[in-house]
Amino acid sequence: MEQPIDNQPQDMAQIVAQIRAQWQGVINAMVAACNGNVDALAQLNPFLDQMDQKEDWRPLISTLRRILNGERDPEALLKDSDDTDMLIVSDILRALGVDPRALPTLPGEEPTDDDGDMLSLQDFLGLVTQACKPDAPEGLKEQLQNATQGMIVQVDNPPELKQLGRVLQSILAGNRNPDLLTLDPQLIGPVRQILDDLK
Repeated sequence: MEQPIDNQPQDMAQIVAQIRAQWQGVINAMVAACNGNVDALAQLNPFLDQMDQKEDWRPLISTLRRILNGERDPEALLKDSDDTDMLIVSDILRALGVDPRALPTLPGEEPTDDDGDMLSLQDFLGLVTQACKPDAPEGLKEQLQNATQGMIVQVDNPPELKQLGRVLQSILAGNRNPDLLTLDPQLIGPVRQILDDLK
């Protein structure tokens, strides 16, 4: 399985954040589909079919299908999961209202608040800043480009979140002077901070 979470403690949070960024679009689509969004389900099915062809991912895809079929028991769903699968499945279950206390805490990760947040905005913007620097971890920019694309196309996302995705995608593509006036006023400051950090 990709990106096993077995690094030193100081790297744990970064690895967890990278996995979440890579899978955020899928997690969002899973939650939307479980809440009855047929468009999200239609987008998910081809992805699940494609990933099911890869032996390493079959256990996770099987678990995701069980969740789509209504299963919510963390103990049964997480049995024999590796750390990456556990992180993804736990985030989905948490967003679907499963008691966070019934979910495992990964090595190096603080227990989350019962608010369903999978990755704080501040952490996500920090990853964008990191991805735009010359010493960015390999693959991080591509993961965040996928995540911001998910923000844009996710049908349930509010307009201000979709616009944030567009601006972040522009920054990831190298634009250092995007139009911040299109953003929600509360987001202008944090995004400007990214641009200041990249000067």
